[in-house]
Amino acid sequence: MKNFQAGGEILIVGSGSMACLFAYKLAMAGSHISMYGAWREGIDALQKRGVTLVAGDGTAQSIPLVRATGNPTQLGRYDLVLFLNKTYQLKESLDALGHWWNRNKYPGTVFVTLQNGLGNCERILERFGANQCFAGTTTYAASLVKPGCVKQTGDGLVDLPKALMAVPANQWLKTAGFNTVGHIEIKELLWRKLVINSVINPLTAIYRIPNGELLHSQGIRELIIKVVDEVILVAQSDGICLDRDEMLNAVEKVCNQTAQNISSMRKDLERGNRTEIEAINGAVVTKAQLAGIPVPVNQWLLTQIKEKAG
Repeated sequence: MKNFQAGGEILIVGSGSMACLFAYKLAMAGSHISMYGAWREGIDALQKRGVTLVAGDGTAQSIPLVRATGNPTQLGRYDLVLFLNKTYQLKESLDALGHWWNRNKYPGTVFVTLQNGLGNCERILERFGANQCFAGTTTYAASLVKPGCVKQTGDGLVDLPKALMAVPANQWLKTAGFNTVGHIEIKELLWRKLVINSVINPLTAIYRIPNGELLHSQGIRELIIKVVDEVILVAQSDGICLDRDEMLNAVEKVCNQTAQNISSMRKDLERGNRTEIEAINGAVVTKAQLAGIPVPVNQWLLTQIKEKAG
């Protein structure tokens, strides 16, 4: 019988910074890790060297015990499927993984998404049927040094539904050193993270500044307040009540804690990559339209990022 305390068979969907960070830590803690992704350069690097973690002092350590593939026919049975790729990649990955799932349909497989935005768990459940799926959030930060090589740039939490606390996946994450916290109402946490992402990601990308500099301009501070107010109104239409002062303090706290960090959206813009703007401010705009709520600042941010991305 498998010792669930030691680790499980885990499939990580993605090959970017967060996928590599989780893969490294989980593999080092004894889980058997497979990684699936469509980024050819990332998968090739993982196949050749495994995952490499760069420490704060610049030293690097690699762990080769990670299987990586871009071919869903090579996937097997997994206890946990962890989605850590970009939200805009979810449909493509679900379409590809659907072929794997239709062949196997393992009843014990648990799906967990830690992606940005709203509705990801619902999309996963729709594709895979009535299997177990949990949506969570994470405030861990990581930066990709090069394909297959990651540097952790900030500690944080992995916030999960209370129901997942009794599932072996939670123990595997804790054994790997992740701080997991269970919550009865995960939907509120998803909205809280959406508020923060709706501010920091697009504004740092538009003005090309590190996170901390958002607090140094009175004009940007006024924009922050308007974005937060709009998202709070839309969240209320979705049954979630958020405190204005608390959310403004949360935004300021993240800006201070990650003052020197370059946001993922700014990095994506500067590299010419697709951004997650549709899953962040775009999600706010879409829900606002359905509720008949005007959100001109979020609409402006959405338009600006899309124009800059070309």
